[in-house]
Amino acid sequence: MVLAECGQYFARTAADSAAYTLTHGAVEAAAPGCYVMDPDIDGRERVRRTMNYQPDALCERMWLFRGHAGRVRS
Repeated sequence: MVLAECGQYFARTAADSAAYTLTHGAVEAAAPGCYVMDPDIDGRERVRRTMNYQPDALCERMWLFRGHAGRVRS
């Protein structure tokens, strides 16, 4: 009986974990767009946020290539 209850618990936990993983990915992908397209900011602030996002994305790409290849590719 205890083993069956443990199995049910882990089945629910795995299903919750899968749903969380998919939701997390979708929210993470949508966050930059929501940040840049905030309706409460003007055009100048929107441009500033976009320009600040680009160097951050470049740093992330450099980190990614260093982690996989040991150096940044040219």
